[in-house]
Amino acid sequence: MKLKKRFLLAAIYCSSFGMHSLYAQNINELISSGKYSDVIERYANHTDTLSTQSLFYVGVAYHYLKDYTKSIAIIDECIRKDSTVLSAYELKGNTLALLGQYEEALRCFAAGLEIDREDASLYTQMGIIHYQSNEIDKALESFDTALLMPDCPVDAYLYCGYIYTDLNKYPEALASFYKARDLAADDQDLYVHILFNIGLIHSLNREYQQAESNFRELLSLNPNDYHAQSKLIQIYYHNKEYEKAKPLKKILYDAYEKGILPENMADMFCIDQFPYGDYNIMVFERYESGDKDKIYFKTNFYMLDSKGDVVMRLQTEYSPYSKAITGTPYLLCGYKDNTHLNFGIGIEEDTPYEELKKFVIEILDNQVKPVASSTF
Repeated sequence: MKLKKRFLLAAIYCSSFGMHSLYAQNINELISSGKYSDVIERYANHTDTLSTQSLFYVGVAYHYLKDYTKSIAIIDECIRKDSTVLSAYELKGNTLALLGQYEEALRCFAAGLEIDREDASLYTQMGIIHYQSNEIDKALESFDTALLMPDCPVDAYLYCGYIYTDLNKYPEALASFYKARDLAADDQDLYVHILFNIGLIHSLNREYQQAESNFRELLSLNPNDYHAQSKLIQIYYHNKEYEKAKPLKKILYDAYEKGILPENMADMFCIDQFPYGDYNIMVFERYESGDKDKIYFKTNFYMLDSKGDVVMRLQTEYSPYSKAITGTPYLLCGYKDNTHLNFGIGIEEDTPYEELKKFVIEILDNQVKPVASSTF
């Protein structure tokens, strides 16, 4: 579970400490500048003389340096000095959660709620733990409580979006993500993440115009979001607007040449997906291209069942032998039940995607039979 830094900083600036001491003011400045090691070097050996507020800041520094055990020890000192410091319970609870000690974290948040029953951040953190523990009903209960509070954190809306997406409740997911987007306007990384989720839900809901709008806004803010490039390509393929997809595909190919693609896109990217009966067909294009002295696959049609398992694959195979004999670089082939199938259909470099897709559907409809097969 990733601790949200914006929550901790909010706790630092809004915590119930009263007037800052000079020590605390200096530590606060170091924390705000991200100089956590300096905080430890200057103050960690003098905890017995530090105020409650300064102790809290030392605990924050240890937290961001990922020395969670020491962070908890310092925060415990802080709580012993003043058991009403709400932000200390939030920091300790988040730190325990990072250590996987979820029950202890929940108890810590509950202790904080004994101080302030209307602290939306604590309810949100409890909801996140329940979500991570797959306790969806409890997570929604915590988030719904947080949503009724003033100054509800953006993460309450964000995680509600995740949950409703998992439950295929797309209208509710969109409502949550749109509210999260509005609250995240000043956090570009989070804003972009939310835009991706909104675009994804609109795509799943077949609302392609809205999906395109969100992915385009995302790419205007982060042109190197290659997953968003792929999602936008899929929208253009669905709409048969292949010319619009070309510059996006070029971006991916250029990134492939530079070796800067994310790992799950390093070999191929999704260009289309469509239903076929009870199955879903996902189409991936590999970057490898041109004349080779070996066989390689270029465009792959994966037939997935309701569990997401591949039951059949059809692909265009580059064959140097076919290229040498017929001049046609690719053959439409497939794999099913450990059997390689050759359908005897030649595919050119410039064969339109719609024509290729038509061949694939004819094969799935058993209108085209393999001309050769081999089992391995």
